[in-house]
Amino acid sequence: DIDRDGAIETHGFVVMVGFGLDAHMLAETSDDLKKRAGWLAYVEAMGRAISATELVGVTAVVDGGEAVEASAHTVLIGNCGTIQGGITLLPDAAPDDGTLDLLAVSATGMLEWAANLKTVVWDNGLRRVFGGSDDAVSTETMRHVQATRIEITLAEPRAFEIDGEEIGDVTRFTARIDAGVLRVR
Repeated sequence: DIDRDGAIETHGFVVMVGFGLDAHMLAETSDDLKKRAGWLAYVEAMGRAISATELVGVTAVVDGGEAVEASAHTVLIGNCGTIQGGITLLPDAAPDDGTLDLLAVSATGMLEWAANLKTVVWDNGLRRVFGGSDDAVSTETMRHVQATRIEITLAEPRAFEIDGEEIGDVTRFTARIDAGVLRVR
């Protein structure tokens, strides 16, 4: 469920929903360039999206627990953790495990971005492939959580995406598991 200007809309998703870097990147990507270069068009938009990210106050309620307040510029919730180009953002995500995976990112400076890049590529990427830890590695500016229901309230409206489609600004959204809804034949 998403809240856009006080109107609650219900949408289903299969891969990923959220706001921040991913939604900015989608909004900044030229449709013309996408037709010519495919997923590589997103790389060009990524630089503009990183520079446009601003922290926003976020209140999260995970599985009906207590509200947790934080600041983030990106919150992604998904069933599948790998995005275009083979980058794994949600390393524990699996479409059939009965949980959603959340990633909250609050990196602001080059050092924090570099640390997060190392965590994505090495700790949650190559190291896991070669027998490292089975658990997703989080940092101070990149947090992973698993749950069956996640409610997010934003202090200010942000561009929101559902399965790679930017749908406009939202102020609140809830993601939940509806077990057995999708049948793959």
